[in-house]
Amino acid sequence: MRKILFILLMAAGLIAAAIFPAFADRKAADAGDCPMKDDAYVNISFNNLAVDVSNVKSVLDKKIDEVMALAEAAKIKKPMIQNYSYNVYSSGGGVTCCEGGNCAGGSYQANGNVNFQLSSTEDAAGFATALMQKGYQANLNVSSYRNCSQD
Repeated sequence: MRKILFILLMAAGLIAAAIFPAFADRKAADAGDCPMKDDAYVNISFNNLAVDVSNVKSVLDKKIDEVMALAEAAKIKKPMIQNYSYNVYSSGGGVTCCEGGNCAGGSYQANGNVNFQLSSTEDAAGFATALMQKGYQANLNVSSYRNCSQD
C-alpha cells in the first residue's frame, strides 16, 4: 500500500511540476506583464454604384485607387488590402427579355466593400477620418489582445 501511495505522490509531484510553469505564465499575463497587441482595420463600403456587369471589377478597382491616393495624400503608411467583395444587381429600368431568355438593356448597380489593415491604430484612425471627411462610408475596427508566448 505504501508503494502505491508513494507512486501516486510522485506522479502528482511530476504533474504539478509540469503545470506550474504554465500557471506562472498565465499569472504573469493576468498581471499585465505582457504588452497588448493591436490589429487595426478600416472597412469602406460602396453602395449603389452604377455599373455594367462586365466592368464592375474595374469600377471597384478605380474606387480602391482613389482610396489609396487619399491615404498617400494624408501621409498614411500604405494600407494593406485584406479582402474585398462586391455584388451586382439589376435596378430594373428597361430590361427587355427576348425569345430564349436573352435580356438586353436595363441598368445594374453594385455594392461592395474593401477591408484594409493598417500598421498602427493611429494610422487607422487618421485613415478613417480622412475617408469620412471625403464622404466615404468608413468604419474603424481595432482588436486588442495579449500574447505572452515565449517564442
